[in-house]
Amino acid sequence: MQKSLTDFEQLHPRSFKGTQAEAQQTQDAMAKAAESLQKKGNDARTSTQAATQQMEKLSEAMKNDTTGQQLADAYKMKQMLDNQIKTLGQCANPGPGGGVSDAEVDRTAGEARETLNQLKKVAEQEPTRDAFGPPLRAALSGTNKTELDSKLARVQLAQDQPARQQRAGEAKEALSKVSKAFEDSEPKAMQMAQKTDSLKQGEQESFNQGISELESLLKQLEDNRQMSPGKQGKQGREALGNLKNGMRALYGDTERGTQLLLKLDQMLNDEKALDANDLKSLISELQHFSVETADLMSRREDKPEVTNIDPTRLPPAYRGRITKYFQRLSEK
Repeated sequence: MQKSLTDFEQLHPRSFKGTQAEAQQTQDAMAKAAESLQKKGNDARTSTQAATQQMEKLSEAMKNDTTGQQLADAYKMKQMLDNQIKTLGQCANPGPGGGVSDAEVDRTAGEARETLNQLKKVAEQEPTRDAFGPPLRAALSGTNKTELDSKLARVQLAQDQPARQQRAGEAKEALSKVSKAFEDSEPKAMQMAQKTDSLKQGEQESFNQGISELESLLKQLEDNRQMSPGKQGKQGREALGNLKNGMRALYGDTERGTQLLLKLDQMLNDEKALDANDLKSLISELQHFSVETADLMSRREDKPEVTNIDPTRLPPAYRGRITKYFQRLSEK
């Protein structure tokens, strides 16, 4: 079984992306169980049970990682839909500089139809179905989906500019309702996160605050302090809101960033109590994401001021190390 798992991981590395730690722990547990069985040790039964439990944890981790990937793809499609709405709007109401070309409008209408097909799968098929509420399913079901496809087809069939503009406007309005349905169907914690922008904190301050709130929650879990589910959930949602505001303002809607936010959202919505090890691992992933993304963005910028980056824009735990890194760059 251990060899089969190793071979499978080598053949399908993508399936284990994000679960390497669990995979390694499973390999170690299986190796220990195999050794105990070969030596007929007294701990053979215990080791075998531990290996079985570790395999179950790996299976669950891979399932959660797959769900997170699909949810991240859903948010990417939502962004694509909003861009398509914008293009159709430019066709319907061209500005002083003119509208978009007929070819671009036709292409956008075709791409929007495919985006709707993918969002329909998100709304109706497992595992993402359970993550989203009824509004998105209703917006893309039955006659509603047929009507959307018809409006997009009519844009492509328009024979003159006035008809094209009118039909593009109609399609834009119809797609806007789908976009709104997506937002209304989002996981509750993600909806609440969008409402926490009232204080208008600085982007890095917001990210740092979110990390601090998670670290505080982790410390309480490690100290075995009694926390009511309501208090635990409230603190977690506040952290999620701050992280979402900070990460998207600093780094945009990256796939990895969205996955991490959704992973926290799933942890908060899980019926089981928060696990200290899982939360600790997520905090580490968030901090590494921030450092690596800041580094990547700085290398894309070919500007002198990059070497004078403000250290307050980095997570507290990494400021010293990253500041020294940029200082060395400036000396080259």
